[in-house]
Amino acid sequence: MRDFLSGATGVIWSSLLPLLVAADHDATGTARSPEHTGMIEMAGGTPIVVDVYDVDAPTAAVVESRPNLVMH
Repeated sequence: MRDFLSGATGVIWSSLLPLLVAADHDATGTARSPEHTGMIEMAGGTPIVVDVYDVDAPTAAVVESRPNLVMH
């Protein structure tokens, strides 16, 4: 399953992301800055930097990742 995790560097997702990857999920997670993408990569996910204040950026990120499921 392809998952899109909004806010993947937050407290909840930083705990759940490794579990999803261990269950063979292809997880893409958002980060606000390139400095935070390492956390997603270390958990086995694919990071994507998204400016949440840019109205079109979150939509473009979801479309690009082509997920089965979007979670926030």
